[in-house]
Amino acid sequence: MEVRALMISSILFAALAVAGCAPKRVKVDGNEYRTVTRDGQEYLCRTESVTGSRVSTRETCRTRRQIEQAQDDVRRMQTPPADPDLPDTQPGAY
Repeated sequence: MEVRALMISSILFAALAVAGCAPKRVKVDGNEYRTVTRDGQEYLCRTESVTGSRVSTRETCRTRRQIEQAQDDVRRMQTPPADPDLPDTQPGAY
């Protein structure tokens, strides 16, 4: 009975040790990233599929600032200009 209790406690200890080493997961705008610290800087990393491949993947790591800047750039490109004097914003311009 003591051997079984020792085995169970050893397994639980090992599971807790591994869980403590697991990278922290963070969600930013619906995308899940894992945190990595390199040279004192925190990076958010995720695995992405390589375009044109069904098998290959690559890991992309960026700072929070880089992710926010890329999202702001996309929003700015998708938002139509607010200047009513531009010909593109007039009805029937196309």
